[in-house]
Amino acid sequence: MKEIPLASTPRDGSTEQGTEAVPPGWVAQDAFRMLSMAFSVKSEDERFSESLRWHLGPFLLDAPAPASIPAEFLATDETGEPAYIFRFSTHERFRVAMLAEAIHRTVWELHRAVHDQVRDFLLLHAGAVVRGGHALLLPAETASGKSSLTLGLLEKGASYLSDDLAALDPVTNRVYPFPKRIKLIPDALEFFPGLEERLGDRDLPFSQFERFVRPEDVGASVAEPATVKWVVFPTSEFEGPPVLEPMTKAESVKEMAANCLNLYRFGDAGVVLLSRIANGAESFRLRGGSLGERIELLSDQLRSRASPRS
Repeated sequence: MKEIPLASTPRDGSTEQGTEAVPPGWVAQDAFRMLSMAFSVKSEDERFSESLRWHLGPFLLDAPAPASIPAEFLATDETGEPAYIFRFSTHERFRVAMLAEAIHRTVWELHRAVHDQVRDFLLLHAGAVVRGGHALLLPAETASGKSSLTLGLLEKGASYLSDDLAALDPVTNRVYPFPKRIKLIPDALEFFPGLEERLGDRDLPFSQFERFVRPEDVGASVAEPATVKWVVFPTSEFEGPPVLEPMTKAESVKEMAANCLNLYRFGDAGVVLLSRIANGAESFRLRGGSLGERIELLSDQLRSRASPRS
């Protein structure tokens, strides 16, 4: 991880160049909306703001939305001592000594806040892509390789919804885009020849520890909301050739429920929604195969099963 030494910014609204900050007392203010969670971030450090704009670029707004949640990024503590502090909805979420760690934690905290704040979508911990107008969900636990699998399917012609969070609409049953940057460990880049040279994250403070891919980096676009046609559960079993094992509707609902991030908000209605998703989709468990083999298998299956957009 690239470490950046801590340096505070005056709270009187001035910068090193003497230009006026917006709003007064801060160097930057940016507005964002993730699904129905709107928030506005005031910052005392322009380097932080530049990095946050890049990481949350797909969610950036021209102006704060009504009822935006306030957030603040401070470069000094209450005594005037250097410390990077992030507050969200008036609550302090962390204070650290290094800018790289502060940006990393802020991005994580804001993504995590979606689980707590969003009430109009059932949130599934899953990669999600669209092919032929229909969505494929990849529900799985952290470190399962779903981000790499999602990225590989984008290289094969799919459109992007998310690598980590599938937002299910309980009214239409469709999955909505949550187009966060696709996060990879640096070692994963070896599976995507030529990709590293196309990434725009190399100058960001913590890009040496984790790498971030935009769909446009692989020639893909963000998809429109789509009906789920396939649900594939990647396993950590990589021995032997890749195999898609059909699952019953009941098994699919149980596995999706285990990967829900806010099922507690929906209760029985959430289980009913997952049942509707499973009833309208084919469900499989993915075992065996290397990452490349899994990508090829799923890409071939999507190509053969997808019908033209009506």
